[in-house]
Amino acid sequence: MVDIAQAIGLAATAASGLSSATSIAQKLKDIMGSKKGPAIEVQALVLDLYNHLIDAKRGQAALEDLLRDLQREQRERDEFATETARYELADTGRGAAVYKLKKDDRSGEPDHCICPACHAKRHKSILQPNPDGGNFMWCSMCGARYASADRDAGSGIRFGRVRRDLGTIDDF
Repeated sequence: MVDIAQAIGLAATAASGLSSATSIAQKLKDIMGSKKGPAIEVQALVLDLYNHLIDAKRGQAALEDLLRDLQREQRERDEFATETARYELADTGRGAAVYKLKKDDRSGEPDHCICPACHAKRHKSILQPNPDGGNFMWCSMCGARYASADRDAGSGIRFGRVRRDLGTIDDF
């Protein structure tokens, strides 16, 4: 399998070769134009060669652009795969499945889940707890809602009230 970076290098090398060939064709045209009575057919062929080389050079430049775009897309896919490898598909306790951050791979982030619908589209959207109460999480990006047995599931934000006398949070 050819690496995309190698393909870009090959395309650049080929473009350099085409540039040289174009230069040679131009010199050949100049030499033939300076002699008396060069055959019109030869001049037409040289001009045709020159035009074909220019077209090939344009095609080569387009190929290089395409390969750069493919390389960027592949890099983005690899970065997304690396990021989402930190998550595992988990049941919410009420039949819904979401991607939950693995306990051993938090990297300082609070416990949270991401939307499976957005994940399928290569987006990372952290599910939020229902601000109006109720046991579900919702996605602010696509609007999907996921039933949850845990009212505090989603972003890691805990609902509750502060007991001033104890300094703790009572869960509802």
